Amino acid sequence: MLAGLCVSTPVTLAWKISFHAGAAAVAAIVTIAGGPPLTAAWAVIALTGWSPRPARQSHLAQVIAAVPADAAAAVITFLAAR
Repeated sequence: MLAGLCVSTPVTLAWKISFHAGAAAVAAIVTIAGGPPLTAAWAVIALTGWSPRPARQSHLAQVIAAVPADAAAAVITFLAAR
């Protein structure tokens, strides 16, 4: 999660990126790494990632940009920690 914040925070200073979607992407990587017992969390992850959109807090581009950026940070951190 910290790796995702390290990626999203500098971006949001220039262009508001979706922290909700980024956190959801990191959580998705954690559930993939955790295996089948954590797959039930996918519904909550999807709702968390999409939650700012209906409230018009984030544009679709901000949500889409956050997912690969934070997911990549999570994967790199996970692989480095192994």
